[in-house]
Amino acid sequence: MSELFCWRRRADEEDGFALIVVMVVISIVTVMTIGMLATGLHLEQATTRDRRYGAALQVAEAGVERALYDLATGTTTPSDPQEVPGGEYDVSVTVPRRGWATIDSTGYVPNADAPNALRRRVRVTYGPERAFEFALFSDGDLEVKNNGDVVGDVFANQAILLRNNKIVQGSVISATGTVELGNNAEVRRNGDQGGDVRSGGYDASGLWGTRLGAGAVVEGSVTARAAQCPGVAADSGRYNISNAGAIQGNATARGSINGSVGGNQAPFTCVEQEARRELPGFTYVASNYTNPVEHGTAPDADGVRTGARTAFQAWVGPNSTNLQGTHRVMDTTCRDAPGTSTPIDLGSTTITGDFTLITNCRIDFSNNVTYSGSSDAEVNIISLNSSTDPPAVDIKNNFTIPDPGPAVLLYSTGLVYGKNNLETNGTVVSQSIFVENNMDVTYDARVERITGFGTRRYERISWEEIPAGS
Repeated sequence: MSELFCWRRRADEEDGFALIVVMVVISIVTVMTIGMLATGLHLEQATTRDRRYGAALQVAEAGVERALYDLATGTTTPSDPQEVPGGEYDVSVTVPRRGWATIDSTGYVPNADAPNALRRRVRVTYGPERAFEFALFSDGDLEVKNNGDVVGDVFANQAILLRNNKIVQGSVISATGTVELGNNAEVRRNGDQGGDVRSGGYDASGLWGTRLGAGAVVEGSVTARAAQCPGVAADSGRYNISNAGAIQGNATARGSINGSVGGNQAPFTCVEQEARRELPGFTYVASNYTNPVEHGTAPDADGVRTGARTAFQAWVGPNSTNLQGTHRVMDTTCRDAPGTSTPIDLGSTTITGDFTLITNCRIDFSNNVTYSGSSDAEVNIISLNSSTDPPAVDIKNNFTIPDPGPAVLLYSTGLVYGKNNLETNGTVVSQSIFVENNMDVTYDARVERITGFGTRRYERISWEEIPAGS
């Protein structure tokens, strides 16, 4: 009896222990299940929030695109929240300067009034397309001689000639033509940048691609490039570096190299010429400007008017010491006879602030053209006249823009000719350039993007997300 009793007692104890184990296991499984369910719920909530967070950014971007469209079409962007699939946005637009826009757009999901609305805000800045990066740019040939400094890079699609004591602080680049430095001409570094010379063609006699005269100095490297590589055997005698001066950096040529070279020499080494660059095109859009003045009468489909030059010249008379504003002078006679029609006479005038002249007439700046006004101003001289003889823009005897001073764009689809003291800050951009006797040009980065130039009216400059409550 005692053994049977003990056995039953042990069985009862084991049954009780098993029950405890089962209960513990059930508890653990229950806790794990609850944890997994809670984790899944949390993940679902997080995924939903992430989805809404991303959607709010998309809605904000939709507001930016709408504002950009309105800017391009001259439409007023609504200031109250606008509904789009997935939410609502509101937008504000500021114009810090002509041709630029800063767009603040806030996206709301599900909408702006919802108590649980998720919001994100972006600030996007747009400006004109980057069109001007050189102190001097010529679609054809470029010749500058007899003293003066150019601070910034110089580019031409065809030949470049720097004569007699001319100094460039930057690089000098010809895409398909020669580069010649006359006696005592110099190409120096601009800080720690530039100082190089690169040619892409050879002279009419087939003897050199780059030539340095007596006393000429290149602080950087010189490369005489070829039209194609490896080219033909005759190229070894064409794309030479003819050096009677001093090259302080390296020298590389498809042909031979002579003279003083401070760095490494690589003769008969082929490097292909640089790509040509197009003269930036200009498109006039009246809404880009504040109160533009259209001179002349009876505009045709292209906005060209009768008597435009005469009307503008009449305005210049009493305002010759106070040139300001935006003036469009598109004249029928200048269009029909670009080289022989009477030019606009801006001799002995003073520019005193923001001034833009857009014209298809030739322009004559003679005798003491000056500037007196804020250094924050923009001066844009835009000549859409293709004449090269006589020049589309003729500058003689003291064209003086002080430094510091306004940013000046001097642009022409014809020849820019200057003689005797041309001093400006900004850029000179033309079909061809010829200047003699004391040309000083300092590149100003403010001219890099100018309204009306390039293939796009607005280019995205910067993007940032900012606090939605700011």
